Amino acid sequence: MIEELRDNIDKLSNSEAKSVLLQMILRLQVVLESKESQEEKLNEVENLYNEMVHLSQAKDKYEGMQEHQTIHLVCGESPAGALRYSLGSHQNKIIGFPDFFAEGPLKNLHNEEGFRKRHQWLMEHINMEMDYLEDEYENRFRKAVEQIKNSPENLPIIIWTSENVNEQIGLRYFLYLLQNHDNEIYVINTTLAYKELMDTDEIQYFIFHTGEAHPDQISAMNEQKRSKPLTIEVRHMYQNEWVELSKTDGVLRIWKENKVQTVSEDYFDSQIIHTAKNLHSQQEQVGFMKSGRIIGDLLGHVAGQIGDAFLEYRIRCLVYKGVFEIKGVPKGMRYYSVRLKDKE
Repeated sequence: MIEELRDNIDKLSNSEAKSVLLQMILRLQVVLESKESQEEKLNEVENLYNEMVHLSQAKDKYEGMQEHQTIHLVCGESPAGALRYSLGSHQNKIIGFPDFFAEGPLKNLHNEEGFRKRHQWLMEHINMEMDYLEDEYENRFRKAVEQIKNSPENLPIIIWTSENVNEQIGLRYFLYLLQNHDNEIYVINTTLAYKELMDTDEIQYFIFHTGEAHPDQISAMNEQKRSKPLTIEVRHMYQNEWVELSKTDGVLRIWKENKVQTVSEDYFDSQIIHTAKNLHSQQEQVGFMKSGRIIGDLLGHVAGQIGDAFLEYRIRCLVYKGVFEIKGVPKGMRYYSVRLKDKE
C-alpha cells in the first residue's frame, strides 16, 4: 500500500503535488472545524487517505467522465486548488496559470520570441526550488495557454482576479488570449467581493489574493458576485491594455492607483535595507541572518505587491553591490545568510 502511494506521488509534477497537498489540507481543515462526531470525522480522513493511495487511477477515470459547464481562470496553481475544492471539478474546468506576472519581462509574451526571452530572464535571475524553471515551467505555461485558447465557445468563462498586480495583469492577458472567442466572460474580483459579502460593522478584513479566501467564501462569491458578462467594449479595453503592457521593457510591476505601473527593478531595495536594519537593531551584536528572515518580514509590509523569489533576487543584487556581506551559497533563500556591511 505504501509503495503504491509512493509511486502515485512520484508520477505527479512538483506543481501538481503542491495542488494536491493544498486540497487535502483544505479538506482536513473543514473536517476539523465540523461539528460531526469523531467517528464521522475518522471516516472522512480514511476517505482522504484512500483517494491519495489510488490517486492515479481516480485521476484517469475522472478526467474521462468530466462534463464541464463552466471554465474558471485564475493566476497560480494554489488558488486553482482552492477553487477546485470549493466549486468541485466535475462541472467546473479550472485552469491555474503557472506564472507570476509582477516580475520578469512581458514584452511580446503572446508570441514565441517574447516567451523565450521571459523564460531565459527567469532562469538567469530567479531561484526556484526543485529546478521548476528548467524542468516544468515551459510545459506548464504552454499547456495553460493552449487550454485557454481551446476553451469551448458554448461555456461561460469566469476570470478570478484581485487587487494585486499579478492577477490584474492575468485578467488582461487571459482576455487577450480569448479575443477571438464569443463566450460569455465574467470577472470576480475577490478583494471587492470579500469586502461586500464578508465585512461586518465589527470586522473588516482586506484580502490581497484570491488564494486567501476560505472555500466557503469562494463558493459564496461564485454564487452571488457573478453579475453581467463583460461587454465587448470592456473586453476590448482590457485587451488593449495588455497590448500596451506587452510593449514595455521593464521587469517589475506594481498595482497602484488602480492601474499597472512598471517600476525600476530596484524599487524594493530601500525597503529591503530598511528591514535588515530593523532586524539588526533587535540583535545584541550585528550578525548574519537568513535571507529568508528578511524576506518574510518584508512580505508582511508589502503584501500582495511582490513574491519572495524576486525579493531574494534583489538581496543577491545588493550582495553584488557590496551592501550586504554573505555567508553560504546563494542558490536559494534558505541556503545563505547576510548582514549589512559596516560603513567605513
